[in-house]
Amino acid sequence: MSQKWIKINWRYVIGETLMIVLGILIALYINNLNASRKARDSEQKIINEIESSLSSDLTYHVRGRIRRGQHIANSAEVVLNFLDGQSTYHDSLQRYFWKLNWVIEFEPKTAAFETLKLRGLGTLHDDALRIQLMRMFDYHYPSMQFIVELFNDWTRDHMTPYCLKHFRFNNSRGKAYEPIDIDQLSSSVEFYNLVFEKYHQTKSIIERLEQLEKRMEELSTLIKTQD
Repeated sequence: MSQKWIKINWRYVIGETLMIVLGILIALYINNLNASRKARDSEQKIINEIESSLSSDLTYHVRGRIRRGQHIANSAEVVLNFLDGQSTYHDSLQRYFWKLNWVIEFEPKTAAFETLKLRGLGTLHDDALRIQLMRMFDYHYPSMQFIVELFNDWTRDHMTPYCLKHFRFNNSRGKAYEPIDIDQLSSSVEFYNLVFEKYHQTKSIIERLEQLEKRMEELSTLIKTQD
């Protein structure tokens, strides 16, 4: 029985194999490139949302709270001047008495950063940005919230009960506190100490908010350089 030998063109086989392998490698490269681009686009979208939140928080939760703190500190200073005998009683003081009872809320937006954390902070290609984001959202924000909560708790536990006992609400002058007994109030050591403490706590809050404002501005600038 005769055998038929088939001559194989090895150059052709090897060429075809290389073409197939090359095609697969190119397809994988393109797929990885697309996946990387999508991940980068998604990352940039979240970063942009964080920057937008920072901008909003700077306006409302930091600068707005600084202004509110300044109103409180100014009111406390006016009342202290009255209690020190540097000014006489006038009905306009009632508005300043009212502001002694004010608190300061600090509730920054953190949703975008929490989304980034769920994705994994390690996906951020910029190490400096990742570190600054972690410092801001995991340290500076919580620290500011803790300090503000202590301030508000002190006001509710000490200043508010005193005001409810020694003032009556005067709606005819807008939101204002009218002293029930101005002579007793003006000579009260307890009231003086409360106002003194409120003044210094408020000044401390303002200072910390101003420090946070600077850090937020620096972080916002850093984010914008990533675009």
